[in-house]
Amino acid sequence: MTNQLFREADGNVILKSDYFAIRFHHLYGGTGLDWWREPYPGPITSDFPGAGASINFEVGQDPTQATSDGFNTNPIAMQGNATSIQKYNYYARELDIQAATPYPLYTIQMFAPDFWLSHEPMDDFPIASPNTNWFTHYQHPNTFDAHFQTYPTSLIFSNPSPSNYNVGFIYPNNEIQHTPKLLRRYPNGRVAAHTRISLAHAKHSAAGIAFRQILNPHQPSNNDFNSVNQTYNAPGYLFTVNTDNRLQFKKIIGNGTSKIIYEKSLSTAHKNLLKSQGGLEIEFQTHNGIPGQITLLIEGQQVFYFIDATSILGEATGLFGQVGSGYIIYNNRHFVDVSTTITATYKALDNATIQSHHTIENPYPSPNPFYRANMPGMFLNPTLFNATRETRAIDINDNHTDIEGVYNLKDYKSFWCGNDTGTLGLHATPVSTTIDDAPATHAHVLLQKHGFNDEFIMHFNPFPYGTPPIQARKIDMIINWRTHL
Repeated sequence: MTNQLFREADGNVILKSDYFAIRFHHLYGGTGLDWWREPYPGPITSDFPGAGASINFEVGQDPTQATSDGFNTNPIAMQGNATSIQKYNYYARELDIQAATPYPLYTIQMFAPDFWLSHEPMDDFPIASPNTNWFTHYQHPNTFDAHFQTYPTSLIFSNPSPSNYNVGFIYPNNEIQHTPKLLRRYPNGRVAAHTRISLAHAKHSAAGIAFRQILNPHQPSNNDFNSVNQTYNAPGYLFTVNTDNRLQFKKIIGNGTSKIIYEKSLSTAHKNLLKSQGGLEIEFQTHNGIPGQITLLIEGQQVFYFIDATSILGEATGLFGQVGSGYIIYNNRHFVDVSTTITATYKALDNATIQSHHTIENPYPSPNPFYRANMPGMFLNPTLFNATRETRAIDINDNHTDIEGVYNLKDYKSFWCGNDTGTLGLHATPVSTTIDDAPATHAHVLLQKHGFNDEFIMHFNPFPYGTPPIQARKIDMIINWRTHL
């Protein structure tokens, strides 16, 4: 048997080393969601987006390679596919594909989206005026039950009792910082975001993306007009669409001073989307090499581009709403820290072995500290391993120890997560782990047979377990994988 790399008709890529194969899904960040061993049934891994063999790291929100919320896709630019390159190359791309070689490899490079799910209070940082409300999957009146069943990651901004106080903001929360709550920071304003906005049920309303500096970084009380007013007048930008079917990009200079930089009427097609339940997609991008460059897009097409010589690089990016009556819907949120890059390479080696090489880098000033990183986090198929689940550590003398929990990589040669006979599962041999190019001597693995939601997992983390957040510019991990002991 030989090593192979090929693209399937649907655009996904398969990498094989003898009977061991991985399928990389182009709609989910190029993640290897399906790992299997021929001719056994499979996949060995869970193919739910955000599972499989996805990279994610915790910086207050947890950017995740595969998806922004577990429901929506995170497509990548595919080599040779001009349409995907035009639409997705800014965020994620196939960086290197080598098929005609004894050791084929597949490399993805990307900015990973925050996993901003809004399914529990720690996900969100809302600010609203009196008589208005932010509604979420976990907190909404019964009248919105049907909507959240269809759109489980939506946000809704509602004004059931019209008044003059009808403005609100909602930001990704730092889910690690609970007391007091704290905004998720996008260092130096290096951020991109897109969302779908529906004004189908709103009158005299505007909605969009707020990109600004926050004068008070901690959570003000909800239904506090002074907090909303302070946030609205903080320096930054507002990119909105409104019920007059106009698009507007405004610079907030501060102290109540603002300037409209760009404004235009929407096309008929875009008006119809704005009035639909699914909504119109608006998008805002910055540029790492040119900090003052800002690009605006509608439905993935550029509508305005400029370089602001006096740009305001705020660290708070979220959603804005101003509702006269009714409610605004925000779907398919995708918020990205573009200062941090993920690179994932998989290479087919000899003897049914595939090597993973994951790197996370942030070379820019004042990056967020890391609380943890899964490089990768492996989620095994709970159905395939329903009857027996076993986790082991193997030392340098090939002694096997049944273990579960957290263990330092330096104490063992390799780890097993699979069936009790060692004939089907994942056998991982760490090769190298570094932080800022120095050996990560306290890197660890988490092994659980029945974790949260009965997950069967093997998560590799370069950082010490249970320590305060760590400042790092570059973290790197290489692991060799097999499907049996």
